[in-house]
Amino acid sequence: MRAPIRRAALAGVAVAGLLIAGCAPSATPASDAPEAAASGAAFPVTIPHAFGATEIPTEPERVVALGVGALDSAIALDVVPVAVAYRAVENEVDGLPPWTAAALDERGAAYPEVLPDTGEDIDYEAVAAADPDVILAQYSGITNEQYETLSAIAPT
Repeated sequence: MRAPIRRAALAGVAVAGLLIAGCAPSATPASDAPEAAASGAAFPVTIPHAFGATEIPTEPERVVALGVGALDSAIALDVVPVAVAYRAVENEVDGLPPWTAAALDERGAAYPEVLPDTGEDIDYEAVAAADPDVILAQYSGITNEQYETLSAIAPT
């Protein structure tokens, strides 16, 4: 994917992920997000959401996905996360949903690391060890406290 298109696509994933994670009346309307991404907006980008706003200072290269929605969105936009949450990989094929494994195999891409199964908790040390530039968490059900902890690791 060409760099400007990839940059806009990744911004779109981040915008969509954070807006969906917020699902609050105060979040930026979804109709605003595609326009910003389609315009090729450069980084930094600030994304308002239910927990506040997140600034992504530069185009992320290392993405951690903490939910199936985040994982699927990233893969659909040709962004392969470096790590995914275990709870995002039910019905697994080598630790990934079968459709994700197929999509990565088609691209010849490496599989992301599957983070340890911690039940409802998040293994913050494992997330930090993945050295993410951004953490996508749409449909993950994270709490404000979890968001704050993750935001100390990388923009979330």
